[in-house]
This record gives sequence, C-alpha cells and structure tokens, in this order.
Amino acid sequence: MSPRRVLLLAAVLLPQGGPPATLPALPADLAALAAEVGRAHGSLAIAEPEAFQARIVLTPLGRTQDTVMVTLDASYLTRAETTPLIRYAVDEQGRKIERGLDAKGPWARNDKAVYALQGKDYAEEATKLRRDLGLARQLLHFVRPHALLLALRQAGVPEAQDLPRIGRLPPQPCITVRGRLDDFPFHQARGEAGPAEVRVWIDRSTRRLAAVQATPLDDSGRPSGKVAELVLLREFQPRSTLLLPTELVVYERVGVESLKAVARVQVQGLDLAPKLAAKDLERPARG
Repeated sequence: MSPRRVLLLAAVLLPQGGPPATLPALPADLAALAAEVGRAHGSLAIAEPEAFQARIVLTPLGRTQDTVMVTLDASYLTRAETTPLIRYAVDEQGRKIERGLDAKGPWARNDKAVYALQGKDYAEEATKLRRDLGLARQLLHFVRPHALLLALRQAGVPEAQDLPRIGRLPPQPCITVRGRLDDFPFHQARGEAGPAEVRVWIDRSTRRLAAVQATPLDDSGRPSGKVAELVLLREFQPRSTLLLPTELVVYERVGVESLKAVARVQVQGLDLAPKLAAKDLERPARG
C-alpha cells in the first residue's frame, strides 16, 4: 500500500468532529423558559407593538386552486378604539387590489371602485381579508415569543420533547409546553380566530421559537373537531435588537400524524414602529 493510500484510508476512518454537544438543562418552570426565550430573541425589553408595516409574500401550497404567489404591502394598527385595523395592497400576478378593515367594516378597492365587503357576492374576498388579518395578528405573537408563553393559561410544565419530523426536516430537539389562549388568530381558509389549545416548541439548543400548534376549542373547552394548525418558524434574522423569523410555513393537521402544507409566508422589510393613526388606514373616499 502506497503512503498516499494510507493517508486516504486514515482520513476516511478518523471520526468527524468532536463529541456531541451537551444540550442546556431544562428550565425550572414556564417563567424561566419565557425569560430564556426572550433573551434569545432580544424581545424582553420590547413593548407590545402598536402597529407594524411589512411586505409579506404569501405562497399557497398543496392546493388545486388559488396557488398564485401573492405579495401584500400591509399596514396594521393594533390599538384602535374597537378593533385592530389593517390596510394593504395585494399584487396577484399583476392584478392589483387594495383591502382593509376600518371603523366602518371590511372594504376593498379595485381599478374601478371602492366597495364594502358585505353580502354573498363578496364572501370569498371577505374571507381572504380575515385570513390576512389573522396572519398579521400571528406575526405579533412571533415578534415577542416570551409574551406568547406567558399568556398561556393552564400551562403545563416545560418538557423535553423533539419536534417530530416534518417532510424532509429531521426531528428537532426541543422544549415543549402546552396551554390555552382565548383568542388565537388562525391562518386557515376562513381566517377564524377563537379559543385554542396551544402547544409551543422551543429549540433546546438555541432557545428560539421553533413551532406553534393551535387546536380550536368549542365553548365547553374541548377540541371542536375543526382542523388544527401548525406554524413552523424558519430563517431567523436580526432586526435591530430583535431576532425575528422571516419565513413561516403553515400546515393543517388532520388527525395525530397527518400534516398538509397550506402556505409559505415570507416577511420582508418589517417595521415595528411606524407612525400610523386610524385615519391612515381608512378606506379611500372613492376609486
């Protein structure tokens, strides 16, 4: 055997890398976990945003229709007098539409007119508005994940449990906790919001938010039978002092094991401190 062959054989047989890293210990309780997650995301000192502006690219997945990538330029105001307000422009393959929710209710504008989203003729478009409003509310949960954890009612003790394999992604070592929220904003076909059992996965190594699953509940606090939703958070990037996910993948969970990809959401140019007032989100006077 030549010296060159010996060296090549040795390189193949040598172990790659060092011993596996030791994972950090489990936090003692939910408050300790929330503090660790807040430090990892840089969100502990961030007050709840009152508004945001963002460009959002929404790509429906796994459907036989409505699979066109949609770009939304959105302005969202959380602390209006009675309800959150939103106004956004939609670009659907060159077809430009504006939609919003103001004090008078849901509305839209095309190249011909401004019109209220009321009645059967506008039911589909009103559903899209509710879906996009739910997405905006979800984004605020993910900006301050420590606050999401602390908002859970009837929360259990944090446990070590992998986020199961999703598609080609391997299982992810995580800390998981369950609890309930009275008004979780679902990003499903009808854009509903309501009470939910919520399960949160936190990456055990980085303490970053990894995934959130929400199961709709009925008035008695039991699973309603509606489809549960899982949101996978990816592509974290620093924005000022915050570490934010810039890609969300939304799944519908049917039964215990079956997951169906619904949408990929890419967040671009997020501004958490725009100068917005309710009048800025009002519908135009005319088309």
